[in-house]
Formats: sequence, C-alpha cells, structure tokens
Amino acid sequence: MTGATLDFRHPPDGTVVTVRGDVDSANANALLAAIERRLFTGRDARAILDISDVDYFDSAGVNLVFRLARRLAGYGSELVVVAPPTSIAGAALRHANAGSAVVVADAVPAAAPSRPAGPDD
Repeated sequence: MTGATLDFRHPPDGTVVTVRGDVDSANANALLAAIERRLFTGRDARAILDISDVDYFDSAGVNLVFRLARRLAGYGSELVVVAPPTSIAGAALRHANAGSAVVVADAVPAAAPSRPAGPDD
C-alpha cells in the first residue's frame, strides 16, 4: 500500500485500526482489503477506525468508510470512526455528511488495555 500504514490494537471490546499517511484512490481499495482481512474474524462487536492523523483523505477515503461500515453492519458489528472536526479526514467526512451514516467520534473511546495483535489478527 503506497502512502499509508495500518496499526491494529485489540482492546477487549473490539479492534482499533489506526491509519496514518495518505488515503486516496491509489490505495483505498488495498487499505479496505487489508482492514477487512483483519476484522472479519467474527469476534469483534465493534471496530474503531482511527483516521485522525491521516495526511491526506479524499473521496476515496470517504467511500472506504462507507463501504467498511456497510460490511461490518452485515456482520452485526458497529463501526466508530475517529476523526475530529479539525482533522483532514474529519473535514472530508463532515462535507460528505458521514455522521448520518456512521458514528464519528473526536477520540478513540476509552477501553481496557489492549492486547497485542496475534499472528491470526
């Protein structure tokens, strides 16, 4: 994936996926595929997508959020997107009225200490 990195943490109540770098048409599909491979294990009721520190986030990133939310809903899971209004991603999501379709938070919700990602995560 060019221009972006993913970090996965696993607090007891879900998975936190932190994205850093650029999210655009060049890498959004690959990012979504990588996130889906790690999330669809059937054990998490909630996924938190932290995009608060991305450097670039365009309509392909907004589309990634909507697609991921729909996929998770199909598995009975909830998506919480962390994107403060002053962040690049937050501004893009606000412009797309994403708050009407997904939960958008200013910070990662408080959770118990996370466990490290395992080989199957």
